[in-house]
Formats: sequence, structure tokens, C-alpha cells
Amino acid sequence: MDLEVKGLARFELLESIANGASGQIFEARDRDASSTPCAVKVIDPKLATGARFETILNAEAPQAVAFRHENAARTLFAGKSGDFTIIATELLRGHSLDEWIQRSAAMARPLPWELVTYIGLQVVRAVRQGHHTP
Repeated sequence: MDLEVKGLARFELLESIANGASGQIFEARDRDASSTPCAVKVIDPKLATGARFETILNAEAPQAVAFRHENAARTLFAGKSGDFTIIATELLRGHSLDEWIQRSAAMARPLPWELVTYIGLQVVRAVRQGHHTP
């Protein structure tokens, strides 16, 4: 898959920023929201097939879009866009947790326990909210 993905009317793909096991992630602009920067994951078409996938997507997508928490990226859209299945979220800039862990390992120092505790609490708060989102 490359930047020449067609049929994503709502989103203008700007550049590929990552590849994962389930698809490719692009930096994009949301044309429905004043060109808001976002991340769009285009799910590999080989994975986005079958009745079971469709059932899960139709059940989970509205919940993902409805979910709001300060510690989680907001889902802008999840579902079919043209011929593709996509998940669009707000674009977060900065260092990933993986980068922090790698940097710490390169210096042969563990992450400070205070930072690990803080991050863990933020994740738990978001997950708890997710369990309460209808």
C-alpha cells in the first residue's frame, strides 16, 4: 500500500508515517473538520474481510468514536471509506513510550519508577473510562 490510496474522500493523505502488521498509517488532514491534522490507519484489505470482521467493525466503531478521555487519542472515524477500512484518530506528536524505553535501555538505566507509575495510572484511568462508555 502506498500514498496513492484512492477513495478516501474525507481524508487527504499527506505522508506515510508508519507500517504495522494490520496496515499503513498516514499523516492526513480531515476535510470535514477544517483540515484538522490526523492519523489515518488504512487496514490491510486482506484483514478487513468477512462477515465476522464486518460485525465487529459495525459494533465497535461507534463506541470508539464516542469514547473521550484526556489520556487517549480521540477516534475521529472508524469504518469504511470508499473501498478501504480505516481508523482515523487525532494526530499526536512527540515521543512514543517505545522510544522512551529504548532510550533508557541505550543508557543502561531503567525508567524511573515514578515515571512508570505515572504512565501506568494514566493508562488505567483511560481504560476504566473505556469500560464505562456506552
